[in-house]
Amino acid sequence: MNLRRTRGILDVVRHNAPQVLSRSKAMDQGLTNNAGLFTNPNPPVPVFANQIALTDKAQVVALHGGKGAAAARDVQLGILLGMMDSELVVIQAVADAGNPDNAVATLLAGGVVVAGVGVHGKAILEVTQAVAGGPVVLMANAKALLAAAGASYHRKHFFSWESTLDGKTFNGLPSTPEATTIVTGLAALTTVGFRVAVTVSKTAMGPWSQVVYLLVR
Repeated sequence: MNLRRTRGILDVVRHNAPQVLSRSKAMDQGLTNNAGLFTNPNPPVPVFANQIALTDKAQVVALHGGKGAAAARDVQLGILLGMMDSELVVIQAVADAGNPDNAVATLLAGGVVVAGVGVHGKAILEVTQAVAGGPVVLMANAKALLAAAGASYHRKHFFSWESTLDGKTFNGLPSTPEATTIVTGLAALTTVGFRVAVTVSKTAMGPWSQVVYLLVR
């Protein structure tokens, strides 16, 4: 049994709006999809989702410039960060209250990053596109995903992948025995999100990772 407290973090640069928005959307998705686990979000999920939408709109306006646009965006960003800090407290409390061996899976289910699990800060899922018009490469952190499933790398396993355009409707991609896959045929200038999960032997599939977004070139 894990005797050390497993801690969740936001792992964002607090003035970096794209990072904050990406993390907040992952948390919103986690709280929504795992409502039976996170029964008392603070603030309630609809309030949290509304603030994400407001910040997203303010970020779009700020990118196009205009007097006061960046300052207005920063106000919304600050409100959103405060809500994220509050939701993190809720997610952490659920992880602390449950079986310590399940803490990693609980934190990942809430859409936050797990600190101090011995993976040296490597992201759960990396999404890259080397050249414009080229394939998108997805690379999962197999060690962290298997740890969340309570399994070792030596047990038979495979990885499931999904993509999304809106963070709500997901399309399945072919599963793979390795922790990487390639996606082709994506439309340029489209923001696409991806997530991954691992299934070990004959057990149920582990939790989905947070969604990682990429603007396809």
